[in-house]
Amino acid sequence: MSSSLTAVILAAGHGTRMRSRTPKVLHMVCGRPMIDWVIDAVGEAGADSITVVVNPHHAELAAHLSEKDPTIEVVYQREPKGTAHALQQVEGLKGDVLVVNGDSPLLTSSTIKRVVAAHRGAKRPATLAGVVDPTRDDGRIVRGSDGEFEKIVERKDADDELRQTVHEFNVGIYCFDGGPLKEALAKISNANKAGEYYLTDVFSHIRPVNIVTLADPNEAMGVKDRARVAAATEIMQRRILERLMEDGVTIVDPHSTFIDADVSIGQDTVVEPFSIIKGKTSTSAASPSS
Repeated sequence: MSSSLTAVILAAGHGTRMRSRTPKVLHMVCGRPMIDWVIDAVGEAGADSITVVVNPHHAELAAHLSEKDPTIEVVYQREPKGTAHALQQVEGLKGDVLVVNGDSPLLTSSTIKRVVAAHRGAKRPATLAGVVDPTRDDGRIVRGSDGEFEKIVERKDADDELRQTVHEFNVGIYCFDGGPLKEALAKISNANKAGEYYLTDVFSHIRPVNIVTLADPNEAMGVKDRARVAAATEIMQRRILERLMEDGVTIVDPHSTFIDADVSIGQDTVVEPFSIIKGKTSTSAASPSS
């Protein structure tokens, strides 16, 4: 019998690069707040419970979560002391614990299922997802000569040789055994330049670590600013249009057509160029030609 799966979504960041009075994770991607995409993905992946860690100054985010699903537990990170500190605020970490970021709207339920299945299959205390992408510049996954996980080197700490030779990156999707995770969280320190408790430091205290490589680098996109909102929207819009076309809708010109995620369009409908369809609009199936 599989362990329970608790999903923890980290959404307490200030989002300063967004330059907005609206909490970052409430910015819209194809008609939905980006955090809704993450919540729906972890729910569809089989999470038994969902906890979202939020900033206490973001009352509108807490209200949105309560309205979306009253069963979601909202936990406050009252001081911005890092991602590990955010996770330390969550009580009752047991069973399998999935940790994802609230600014990852492109993450799919199928990828989450794959990470959780790999974690359970490997029977290791920790699993992290990575992506091979030479265009990124995030925390690098360093492997030993045997191919096993050795450490994560954050972007600011990577020297020139590492930047040139290592192109496997940590993307912030993790699955842990709850017991070892709690023990590791209690051991990490904030002895770094930022004075923060980093979640990646738990891997110094949890071994061995399983690595799952994502096939689609786009799923790992963290939306940090408005340029990334636009990029994520473009990718999500393509997914929506492809799904509609697979369901029998004709999109004459996908490049000039914009359709929100909650729009319902019937089979054999023809959507002409320069169409913009928003909200919960619904059309029935088109009648056969006479």
